[in-house]
Amino acid sequence: MTPKSGKGRKEGPISQQLKSGEAYTNMAKGVTELPYDIAGAPVDLATMLMRPFGYSTEKPVMGSDFIKEKMTKLGVRPEPPADPTAKGFYTAGELLSNLTNPAGVTRAVVKGAQKTGEAATAVAKDFQDYNRQLTVPGASYAVRPIGSTVMSGPVGFNQGVSNIDELLSKGVSNARSVAGQDADMADRIKSFWDTKARNYFTRQFGTPDDPVMDAIIKKRIKSIGLEGMFPEYMIDQIAVGKTRINDQGQERFFAKYPRAMEDFAAKYDPATGLKGNVISTDAAMSSPKYEYLLSDQGQALGRAAAAAEADRMSMQGLRPELINTRVGVVARSGTNPERIIGDGTKSADALLQAFEEAQAYKKLSPEQQVEWANEQFGMGRNLGFMDQANVGKNILPDNIVTAIEKGEPVYDVGIMAKPLEDLFKPSSINAFLATVPAREMKNMRFEDAVAGAVKMNELATQRQVMIDRIRAGKPVPDKVFSDGVSKPLLQFGEDSGLDGFAWKRIEKREATVPEGAYVGHSVGGYETGGIGYTTEKRNGFNTGQWQVYTLRDNRNRPVNTVEVKMLDEVTPVVTQIKGNGRATGNVPAEKYDGAVLRFLQTYLKPAAIEEKDELLTPLLQNYKAELGSSPRYR
Repeated sequence: MTPKSGKGRKEGPISQQLKSGEAYTNMAKGVTELPYDIAGAPVDLATMLMRPFGYSTEKPVMGSDFIKEKMTKLGVRPEPPADPTAKGFYTAGELLSNLTNPAGVTRAVVKGAQKTGEAATAVAKDFQDYNRQLTVPGASYAVRPIGSTVMSGPVGFNQGVSNIDELLSKGVSNARSVAGQDADMADRIKSFWDTKARNYFTRQFGTPDDPVMDAIIKKRIKSIGLEGMFPEYMIDQIAVGKTRINDQGQERFFAKYPRAMEDFAAKYDPATGLKGNVISTDAAMSSPKYEYLLSDQGQALGRAAAAAEADRMSMQGLRPELINTRVGVVARSGTNPERIIGDGTKSADALLQAFEEAQAYKKLSPEQQVEWANEQFGMGRNLGFMDQANVGKNILPDNIVTAIEKGEPVYDVGIMAKPLEDLFKPSSINAFLATVPAREMKNMRFEDAVAGAVKMNELATQRQVMIDRIRAGKPVPDKVFSDGVSKPLLQFGEDSGLDGFAWKRIEKREATVPEGAYVGHSVGGYETGGIGYTTEKRNGFNTGQWQVYTLRDNRNRPVNTVEVKMLDEVTPVVTQIKGNGRATGNVPAEKYDGAVLRFLQTYLKPAAIEEKDELLTPLLQNYKAELGSSPRYR
């Protein structure tokens, strides 16, 4: 029997640790956790604030426990003791060194421990340098996580409230304009925006899986505008590095210039204009004194939501320094409930109102819901013939309601900056889609359409520069007038007075542009479009139904142009004869009517000439009369 004095009692593990001195050693080791607690304090605080909203990640990225785990794997931090008693002393040492709130260290403690603070800074820097080497192939930057919610769909029965929906709507409405009378093409383009473009902007834009961003980095999408923001050296440096495979078969890309991707993200992310709106109906989010200000708690909610989004992106493979979250809190004013305040996007006011309305609607009985819907319809709201379930969904889509209830941001574009604004310009994308065959468009991705539109715009820019130089009489390369033009079909010798002149056929649509610019007429519309150049006519050039012939001087410069329509495989009709030398425009071929007549009689042999008499010389008028009226009008 053990005496009450304790004498003769067997030593327990605590006594053994104290007697051997291991207790003090383990407590000293626990003190070394302070640098990691300091480095992870901001994320730990943000995580605590998000707990009431259902955020339950145990080891948030860049939090103290996360950093400790990484430093242990690197061999910088020793493993804590496994023995329960030893671990107890170890934890006691950590707590003694960190007498602060549960989330982290206070500013006073950091100031009072200068050396420890310097150590923490060094640890954080070392960790960032280490993490910078762990680039996951394909992952790059992000403003929002994969799977985050985008503001799209009806908001308070109104369509096109978000800027993203407005952009998509422009793509749909512009389809008819570019398709002209081709109703099938207009429907295909509308469907493209309703499906593929919508999928991109709601699921991929601004996430680690953004295919347009990836195409820019891999130079599949490039333009003068993009190069102004993302210089070629930056794009080149992103791809430099080595890919290694570990024992588990996992690939990791070790970037030689990790800062290049950071510089890219620092420019691309703000240009998206994406921002998450955290919608709150909690009165505590607003200042009780100032009408236009959020409370400290409201501001903390925004920081916590941003940290939670950053944590989600880190779990999706992003390096922390490539994450650029933008989140704002939106609530009603504490002193004037009619006013909506916060730092969300312009569309956030309507979003808050619709959420409040959706919440109120769900609380109504079925009879009350019908009565309410009838009242709203009577007030002119766009309810149409919706049943009760659809009324609720048209106040606000279910996925948006769920995100708000969980305290998650709902994203929209505030102001999209150049060059992305130009990149996603609906009229440019549609102009490209109008050139794509139906079968090809069916399999086309949104990023492919963007790349095609960019290339078309770049060519248009280069073409306009070329046109301006030609019209101004400035020199251009000879190939401008030779590319896309056939070999001589009919040549003139010395006895003709036109030595070195020749008739040729323009075989490619783009070659009509310098032709029109030099002579001064509209034949370039076969390539650029415009009045009189429908999609059907432009496509007819490609099939040979419409043909263009050019009389070239001894420098291969055009002086006259003849347009022909093939009524069938063997029946050409001359529709236009324009030009009398450089910059003459739509005038009769006075100096060259003999060359025109010879071409028509000996080579083309048309069934008729449809050009107006006032644009023909007497010589050509007589030939027109000999041929008689056009077969099209007989």
